[in-house]
Amino acid sequence: MLHGFGDFTGLGYIDRVVHQPFDLFAQSRVFALAGGCFGDRLARGLRSRDSPQPCELVEVAIGFGLEVGRGGWALLGHGFDIAHDGLLPPRSTIEHMFDTLWMMTSASDTYVELHAHSAFSFLDGASQPDELAAALATHGYTHAAVTDHDNLCGALEYAHAAKDAGVRAITGAEVTVEEPASGQRCHVTLLARTGEGYANLCRLLTAAHAPRGDDAGPGAGTAPGVDPIGIDPDIERVPGRPSAQAPLVRGSAQRPDPCVTTEQLCAHAAGITLLTGCASRGLLQPSLVAGRMDLAAALVERLQDAFGCEHVYVELQLPQQRGDAERCRALRAVAERARAPVVATGNVHAHTPARGRLHDVLVAIRLNTTLEACEAERDGILAGVLRSPADMARRFRDHPDAVANTRRIAETIEFDLTQGVGYRYPDLADERGACRSADAERAAISTAELERRYAGRRTLLRARARLADELAVIRHHGLSGFFLLHRDVLELAREVAAEVRGASIARSLNPPGRGRGSSVESIVCYLTGLSHVDPLEANLRMGR
Repeated sequence: MLHGFGDFTGLGYIDRVVHQPFDLFAQSRVFALAGGCFGDRLARGLRSRDSPQPCELVEVAIGFGLEVGRGGWALLGHGFDIAHDGLLPPRSTIEHMFDTLWMMTSASDTYVELHAHSAFSFLDGASQPDELAAALATHGYTHAAVTDHDNLCGALEYAHAAKDAGVRAITGAEVTVEEPASGQRCHVTLLARTGEGYANLCRLLTAAHAPRGDDAGPGAGTAPGVDPIGIDPDIERVPGRPSAQAPLVRGSAQRPDPCVTTEQLCAHAAGITLLTGCASRGLLQPSLVAGRMDLAAALVERLQDAFGCEHVYVELQLPQQRGDAERCRALRAVAERARAPVVATGNVHAHTPARGRLHDVLVAIRLNTTLEACEAERDGILAGVLRSPADMARRFRDHPDAVANTRRIAETIEFDLTQGVGYRYPDLADERGACRSADAERAAISTAELERRYAGRRTLLRARARLADELAVIRHHGLSGFFLLHRDVLELAREVAAEVRGASIARSLNPPGRGRGSSVESIVCYLTGLSHVDPLEANLRMGR
């Protein structure tokens, strides 16, 4: 049939161009060719090759069938259109067409979703983590990231659900960053590549939610007459009805956005892969809107210095809105100027079209407005709904390198949240600012307290030996930081008790902690104040 195609048209190059790619398509089981029907319709479509009437339209679409229609060619499916005024497309068009088709069939197994939101992107995600994981598996994804807004609340649930579904979970977050040139709050997508990267991501999110500057006190950052949770105290409350509330819009005076500076971002770059953010609020958008490609490229280069050139990607999205192509061209120009790679993402907010419509409602609720009024804020024509890797490869057919880079990033991810992160208590700094280990700090505090409490007592030598044994056990299990944290809490409790009761009453002299269970057998607990019982005086052993 395919050889007949070339013989019939008298164009030998078509046989060469067409025959080999279709063998490859058959091998990849992407195209099902309807032999006789195809041959018959092909002949009818090309029978008028000597006629002066040109083919009116050449439509090429990628899908599961191949059919020739009236007026030209049609590869049925989801694809692209090529209009041509001649009888047949020129050789260059046919070669480009089949090169693109082969790229698409290869890329369909390549694309990895690196930017998706669950319901833990509060009022900006319409799918639970386990629903996303199941949908990803159904679509054939092997790896995928969930990157909720400024939190990791759903990360562990997603990681376990994805593992059960056979999908490798990538842990990340979409973090709000203050763009340095304009001061606008923009988004970057951060992916934890290693355990160190996960720790740095957690530190960034902690910093994002910490009080900053004018926000430092309770109720800071709120509008006059509005309390910290957005309720106006001057509004009369109607019995039986909830009080009026201001809209809880992220970034509003009632509820300031979590945010980090670019300095904080760069200071915690180790182990993290950075994508430059979404189409609407990406970190490069302010510079692009202002026409300052130089500022955008300089910002990318600054990020490359911190994260490493191989771990900073300019993020491309196609939300099927006006200006998509122009924006992607501008982002590509910035990437080329900074010599940075590009990567494609889908900015998923829902796992099914029905949930996509729910997401529209959630956006309206978040903005405290109607669906019509927030149309610009919502995903156009359900663009934020999860699609298959093949669909995403087709959407980014003009950016094959961006599709390929999704897989490249996924293959660099070592961190697995399901493997048990563990907990290491932080080392503390002494008053001189020099960092010393928690073990050394714990030993120094306990020794000083032991010498004070047991000075001149016959049990001093036994106490020293007992303390050495307990410190060795604590050091072995990595629990020195645990005891130091307890000491800080108990010292705070002692200070509060002294303020409330007064320092002169007898009870203020007692340790704030009261021994329970086996804690009364520990001399470290006694010296720390966690227990009020002297284990040596009570002849208690350490064994328990």
